[in-house]
Amino acid sequence: MGHLQAHTFPVIFLSEGYLLANQIEDAIRLAGQALDFARDHKLRPHQAWALQALGEIASHRDPPDTEKAEASYRQAMVLADELGMRPLVAHCHLGLGKLYGHEGSVRKPVNISRPLRRCTARWTCDSGLSRRRSVAKHEAA
Repeated sequence: MGHLQAHTFPVIFLSEGYLLANQIEDAIRLAGQALDFARDHKLRPHQAWALQALGEIASHRDPPDTEKAEASYRQAMVLADELGMRPLVAHCHLGLGKLYGHEGSVRKPVNISRPLRRCTARWTCDSGLSRRRSVAKHEAA
């Protein structure tokens, strides 16, 4: 299975490189290939990352493809949430916030602060930072 996983991420990274080089069609093609490969091989985390990449690409079109970007981000968030991929969920919320901010949308308010606070609180707890702070407070007292 490892050799299958080694295929998806380089293709996603390459698609992001094409996006940065403003070669949008190549970026879409590669991210779509990565998504198809991940789906065919049931690599759900890779599907989530490919969907997030497609959301990014769609949001950087001129003009942005808001519907495609939103659909991709939301699909990525659902998968990422199911798989416990909190950083990816936060990236998707941020992408949606930027997308709605660029289009000046009033009809689609997005509150990214609550999901980001929830994600960062979990990171803090998971990293043991809160435990170290607690120990430091007791030692200082």
